[in-house]
Amino acid sequence: MPTLQEVFREAPAADVYSQAIAEAASHIAIGGWSPPLAADISAAYGLTELKTTAYYKKPSDRRYGLNNEACFFAEAALPDGTPLVVVSVRGTFGKFTDSDWISNATLHTRRTGVDGVREHFGFSRAADKVYKRLLEYCGGVLQGKAFLLTGHSRGAAVAGILAVRLLESGDVNPAKLYTYTFAAPDCITYPAHAVPAYPAVFNFCNQDDLVPHIPGQYFEKAAKVLRRRWGKYGTTVWFDGKGKSPGENHSLELYQEHIPACVAG
Repeated sequence: MPTLQEVFREAPAADVYSQAIAEAASHIAIGGWSPPLAADISAAYGLTELKTTAYYKKPSDRRYGLNNEACFFAEAALPDGTPLVVVSVRGTFGKFTDSDWISNATLHTRRTGVDGVREHFGFSRAADKVYKRLLEYCGGVLQGKAFLLTGHSRGAAVAGILAVRLLESGDVNPAKLYTYTFAAPDCITYPAHAVPAYPAVFNFCNQDDLVPHIPGQYFEKAAKVLRRRWGKYGTTVWFDGKGKSPGENHSLELYQEHIPACVAG
C-alpha cells in the first residue's frame, strides 16, 4: 500500500477526480469506524499525529449526546511540503433507538450560508461539531493546509457538509480540499432550478443501496409541489453494485470494487 504522500505525488486540483485518491479515501473511511482501525489505516498510509474523537464504547454514553459524530484526524504532507490534514467521519453507531439513529431521522432542515440551500438538521449539527474539533486539532489555523475528507453512510453526509463549511470559511484553498464520500444519504434541500455546485466533493453511491436514496425518494411528490429537492453537495457518481443483500449493497467493500477510473464532468 503506498503512503498518502505517494498517492498525492501527481494529484490534480481537488475538483479533478483522482482514482488513486478515491481508493485511498475508501480505506481511510474504513478507519473511521473505530480507533483500532484508525490506527491501522494511519500506519498503513504513513499518517502521523493521529487523534480520535468522540469514540465512546456505548452509543448511550451521555458525553456523546445528540447530533454528534465520532471521527479521527491525522496528518501527512503533500510532495510540495504542504501539510495534509486527514478527516475520517464514522457512520451510524448503535441501535435504532440510539442517538445517531435519532439524529438521522431528524428531517427538518436549517438555513445555510449558501443561497437557497437548507441542510438536514442532524447531519448539519454533527458537521458543526466536527468542524469545531478540526479547528482545535489545527491549532485554530486552517490557512496553508490541504485537507482530505471522507466517510461512509452517515459519516459521508457529515463529511460533505464539512467540506462546504471549510470552503465557505474562506480560509482553505479550494484546490487543496479533497472530499470523497461513500454511500451518503441526502443531506440538503435546494430549489429545483438551482443545484448547488461544489465540484470538489465526489459522492459514490450504489443504485442498489437504499441509503443514498433517502430521504429524497420518499419526498418526490412533495418536491414537485414545493419545488425543492433533496440531494447532496457536489458530484454524485452512481454505479450498479448488484449486491446479494441490503447489507452487502451498503458495504464499503462493495463500494471499493466499483471505484471508477474516471468521472465524467
